[in-house]
Amino acid sequence: MGEYVTYRHDAWKLGTCEDLYYVTYADLLAIIADGASTAPGNLTPIEYLGGAFRFRFPFPDEDDMSPSKHAAPNYERGLLVPWPEGVAWEAEHERVWVRVGIPGEPNGYDAGARLPCPQDLTAEPYPYDRRQPRRLQIVQQRPFEGALWTIVQCPYCRQRWRLPPEEGEALAAFLAPLGGFAVDIAEVAARIRAGYARDVAADIAALRVGLGAAQ
Repeated sequence: MGEYVTYRHDAWKLGTCEDLYYVTYADLLAIIADGASTAPGNLTPIEYLGGAFRFRFPFPDEDDMSPSKHAAPNYERGLLVPWPEGVAWEAEHERVWVRVGIPGEPNGYDAGARLPCPQDLTAEPYPYDRRQPRRLQIVQQRPFEGALWTIVQCPYCRQRWRLPPEEGEALAAFLAPLGGFAVDIAEVAARIRAGYARDVAADIAALRVGLGAAQ
């Protein structure tokens, strides 16, 4: 089910179900303050800030991008980073679908299997030829317990976890000094920290006051 608001006389898609792929939290704050209204059959814009929805992570290289541009080509973007021990380290993984075909034979049948995720630390026996260094993806933020918690996912099985404040800080501290990324990773770390310092209730209250004054 698509989630929409009416903005500048158009229907703006925020995302699908609980995943607001196309807007960051700050995007939606700005759109509401600029006059976004309720789209037919959808929640009021402020209701999307209440904690039931996950927002696009504010990747630094997208700062000048309109929310409407997040739809393509990478609407469900994830930033791949090393997985530091202590950050969702023992989280449960889903099994992954693996398909094997006959090499060089276009008319051959495929065989498929559901195998343990390559990053599942509990998989015994381990079905792969070797373990690779663990990686996770930074994907979203979600209002939770008054702040914006970072959401990460396993890049293989796509299982997602929200990080409590101590794990969010551990991830930020680990990432901040690293190099070799196409994005400013120190800024990514700063934005993780900024999310946990955010006062979502105060943001909503300020919006309500501003909207009331505009009426």
